[in-house]
Amino acid sequence: MTEDLQTYILQEPTGETEEFVGGGPKDAALKIAKQEAELADTEADAREQKTEIRFREAGTDVVSVYNVWCWRSSSDNDESLNTAGEYKGRFTQN
Repeated sequence: MTEDLQTYILQEPTGETEEFVGGGPKDAALKIAKQEAELADTEADAREQKTEIRFREAGTDVVSVYNVWCWRSSSDNDESLNTAGEYKGRFTQN
C-alpha cells in the first residue's frame, strides 16, 4: 500500500516560505522541527524551548499549528537527531 503524500507550506511572520512533503500534518511538523526548532542536549531541555510552527496544506486554506522540539542523543555507536511535537490545532485562514 502506498502512502499518499501531501505538500505543506511553512508559514512565518514574513509570509509562506519552504515546502515540506509528508504523509500527514504530524509527519510534516517533525520534518520542519529539524530545521526550525532550537537544538537541545536533552529532551527535557528541548521541551522547555519548544517552537510553535504553522503550516498550510498546499491547495487549501487549512493551517495546522504544532509545538515542536528537537534534541541530540548519542549512544556508543552513533549520534542522532530526535524530534517531537504536540498538536495545538488547525484553522481555516481567510
